[in-house]
Amino acid sequence: MIHTDITSFEIACKVLNREAVLPDVSKMPSALGKYLTDHTKLITIIEAMNFVEENWKPDYFRQNEKFSAWPDVESDEQRPGGFALSDAHYDYVLTFTGVGSRLQTKTSKMIVWAQEQFPDLFISNYLIIE
Repeated sequence: MIHTDITSFEIACKVLNREAVLPDVSKMPSALGKYLTDHTKLITIIEAMNFVEENWKPDYFRQNEKFSAWPDVESDEQRPGGFALSDAHYDYVLTFTGVGSRLQTKTSKMIVWAQEQFPDLFISNYLIIE
């Protein structure tokens, strides 16, 4: 299995040998509940993608490459607020607080593929949608 085989939250959960359970957000405002649900799905998918690629994990105590998606907000007819991939970058020593380590992958190809495969989850993670 390779990272492109992770095509859903449910498959990611199977790869990680865990139940496909999402947080109970029934008492939260809908926009916050959607964000928390989508964020849970996204970090699970990224974790599974890294797992099938040699069980890789970001390590901030050693110098190793970690790739993050950085969106660029562009508008179009479908999304007047806009959203697109701006950059996939890596860092050795310097870390940014804009993207948490749970959303980082071993290679730039992996994070670009994830954003193309799961655009709605990334949109929910980076933009406030009401």
